[in-house]
Amino acid sequence: NIFKHFRYNVIDDPKFVMFEGYKKYLDDKDKYIIDLVVNTFGQYGGKILEKTTHKESPWLLARNGFGENVPSNEIISKETIKEYFHELINEYDISKEENINKYILNLSNII
Repeated sequence: NIFKHFRYNVIDDPKFVMFEGYKKYLDDKDKYIIDLVVNTFGQYGGKILEKTTHKESPWLLARNGFGENVPSNEIISKETIKEYFHELINEYDISKEENINKYILNLSNII
């Protein structure tokens, strides 16, 4: 919520200062995952990220029956998200930056 007012714009804000000092509480796996997310998803703007998430099956299932521009408050279940990303892990091996980038590009139709 603290960043939502940026909408599709780059988040360039001193509020990130609040996260300083937390790195010492993270193990190597946590740091790797955070770096993986920042280095992949962090290079894209809001429109590309929106376009990507709106093609993922959890989003599509929750939006079933709603027109493209019709607002909805349907909840995307945690179980649906979990199942989707388990499938994604098998298909893309998302433990590597190049595979996450391939996934994003494939979903957003950039390539």
